[in-house]
Amino acid sequence: MIDQVDDSLSNWVETVLGGLKPSLSAPTEANGTLAVNLYLLELVDDPLRRNTSRPPLQPSLRYLVTSSADEPKDAHRLLGTLLMAALDNPNYEVELEPIPQNTWSAFKIAPRPSFILRVPLERERPLSNVPLVTEGAAMQGVPMLDMYGVLLGPNDVPLANGRIEIPNLYRYAYTDSKGRFQLNGVPAAPRVKTLRILVRNRELTVHVAETGSSDQPVRLRFDLFHDFDGLVLTDAVPPQPISNARIDLPALHRTTFSDDRGRFHFIGVAPDQTYNLEFIIDMASGQQRVTVSVSNTGSKEKPVEVRIALNSP
Repeated sequence: MIDQVDDSLSNWVETVLGGLKPSLSAPTEANGTLAVNLYLLELVDDPLRRNTSRPPLQPSLRYLVTSSADEPKDAHRLLGTLLMAALDNPNYEVELEPIPQNTWSAFKIAPRPSFILRVPLERERPLSNVPLVTEGAAMQGVPMLDMYGVLLGPNDVPLANGRIEIPNLYRYAYTDSKGRFQLNGVPAAPRVKTLRILVRNRELTVHVAETGSSDQPVRLRFDLFHDFDGLVLTDAVPPQPISNARIDLPALHRTTFSDDRGRFHFIGVAPDQTYNLEFIIDMASGQQRVTVSVSNTGSKEKPVEVRIALNSP
C-alpha cells in the first residue's frame, strides 16, 4: 500500500515539475544534476481522520521533501514550485517546522531548505453487518475549550516561532512575535494536557492543567541554554540510589523519573533560582511523597544531590 502512495506522489511531482522524476532515497549532496528527494521519514497516526465506521488507526505518511542542484537558485526554484503546488492540493498537508539538526547529520549533509509533506494512507475495510438500531442512544459530548499560552525563554524573553502541540490529538500552533499561542478545539477532559514544545532544535514536554485565557495565558518557560541535573539518594549509610522515583517541578509544569542510578534530568531550566521538587516514591507500604527545595541546577559532572529518609515498612 505504501508503494502505491510512493508511485502516486512521484507521478504528481513529475507532473508539477514537467517530467523531472523524484528519488525516494535520502537526500544527498548535489551531483551535477537537478534532483528532488521524497524521503519517507515516518508513519504516524492521524486522529482527525478517524470515525466510527473505520479502523481505530488512520495512518499518514510524512515525507521529507528536498531539492538539490549545483546552482542553489535552481534547487530553490524546484522546492518553491513543489511547495506552492502542495499547498493548493487538498490531498496533501504541508508542515513547515524546522528539521532537527540530527536528521541532517544522519544524512551526512548540510541543512537545506525543505518541508514535510503529509499524505494519508487510505485503508478501506468492508463494513460489518450489524443489527438495526431501533432505540435512540444517549450521547454525552465532551466540552471543547481553547488554550491560551505564552512561551518565555531566558530572562522571560518571548520565544517566537516555537511549535506547541498536543501530540495525541494532532493539535498544534506556532508562537507569534510576543511568544503567544492559541490551541483551538481542545477537549476539556482529561484536565491535565501533555504539550510538546519544539523551538530552535530543542524539544520539551510539559504537563499543563490550566487552559488560560486571552488576558491571562498559561506561562510556559523554556530556558534554551541550561538544564537541571539531579541525583536522589537514601539518607542511609552508605546512601543508595532511589530508582524510578517520579519527580515533579510544578513551577515549570515538568515531570521526570530517576534512572537506575538515581539520576534525573530536566531540560530548559533557568539557573540561580530556587525550585521546589516533589518526589513520589513507590514503596511496599504505599507511596511516599516528599517536597525538597533546591537552589542550584547542578550539572552532568556534579548533579544536585537530594537525600530522602524512606519510611519504614
